[in-house]
Amino acid sequence: MKTLKIAALVVLVYVGIVVAFESLIGYFQPTAGSTLVITTFDGDGTPHDRVVSRLESDGQLYVAANHWPRARSTIASTARTASVWSSGS
Repeated sequence: MKTLKIAALVVLVYVGIVVAFESLIGYFQPTAGSTLVITTFDGDGTPHDRVVSRLESDGQLYVAANHWPRARSTIASTARTASVWSSGS
């Protein structure tokens, strides 16, 4: 019974950490004016939007993918077309 209680506590702590982490990711997402929306379209024409951070340095545009890398290879390999929209200057 003691082992079951310890296992339940470990699971609860793990779930709490995951919930806190994912909540912070949502809270600290880029704000308007510093974002770039990349829309890719698959073979059926279904759009898939990804919001990334827009960073400029010495006249060069850089993109911070943040939490996006997990889906990047799947989207890039299946995308037929893409469009980019910027909320910044």
